Amino acid sequence: MEFADFFATIKRQLTNDILMWRTASSVLHLMPISGVYSFLPKYLEKQFRLPTHDANIVSGLGGILVMGLGIITSGVVILKLVPSARRVAAWTAATAAIYSAGMVVLMFVSCPEKSYRFFTPGLVGDSVLKCSSDCHCDNTTFNPVCGQDAFTYLSPCQAGCMESKQLDNSTWLYYNCSCIDSNSRGVRAMSFLDSYHLYNTSDDILSGPEGFAVTGECGGPCNQIYIFIAIFAAIMFVHASGEVGAVLLIIRCTDKHDKAMAMGVIQFAIGVFGNVPCPIVFGAAVDAACRARDAACDALGATLGATPGACAHYDADAFRYFYLGKR
Repeated sequence: MEFADFFATIKRQLTNDILMWRTASSVLHLMPISGVYSFLPKYLEKQFRLPTHDANIVSGLGGILVMGLGIITSGVVILKLVPSARRVAAWTAATAAIYSAGMVVLMFVSCPEKSYRFFTPGLVGDSVLKCSSDCHCDNTTFNPVCGQDAFTYLSPCQAGCMESKQLDNSTWLYYNCSCIDSNSRGVRAMSFLDSYHLYNTSDDILSGPEGFAVTGECGGPCNQIYIFIAIFAAIMFVHASGEVGAVLLIIRCTDKHDKAMAMGVIQFAIGVFGNVPCPIVFGAAVDAACRARDAACDALGATLGATPGACAHYDADAFRYFYLGKR
């Protein structure tokens, strides 16, 4: 008898037009949200040159915390004003429209792309300069360096650097680089000499016929991250403010004996049709923006030559359009 009642309850849910439309809306709306937080730290690292820990902090504070505040605020407002079901539905729809418009705006917020000396899409080792062709950089990994000519090179090998000096645990100075103009004075590279007090000990480096490079890319800090955080936090707050009303609509449109089942149906649909395909769709979108890959390694760590491995560098514009456009 109870088993028959279960099927009768499911049938009532499936024939409830309002519940079904609301379920479809939740799946289509929350699927992108799940994708946002799967790859948001990586997006912030690549687009705005944030360190990993800073990207994670921004993701947590600018997204999850703000969404929590939006849910609490909307709950208090609904409790005090007691709006009609029509107004609640209208606000829920408006939050979805504002969210979508905000994503379009964020597609145009980014930092200028770094200036690379030479970049061929494919494996990192495929971008070989004539001046460093004797260095045999075919299977080198992505290890960007900033030359004193203000260009970024994919690796010290690509820049033709023959000697190196470790400045600290993660910073190296590379010199006798055949591809770098020794007469140039790039801001970031020269500032390294000042930061590590190398001017008195680097006369041979600066006066030699070949240039030098330092660890990292030449791109400097980018203030666009503050604009991104402000817009992103605002639209996530607005989006979250519609969630309480959406739950109330589900409760209002179902029989009192079916409310728990209705919540189960919508959560099941979100899990199966939203959260499961989301990493696949967004992962494919992010991977499509890859510009260069390291050579793959086997189980023992040996390089497999021309076999592409993990993505080493993303096309900033493509990453932005694919990632935000999917939302």
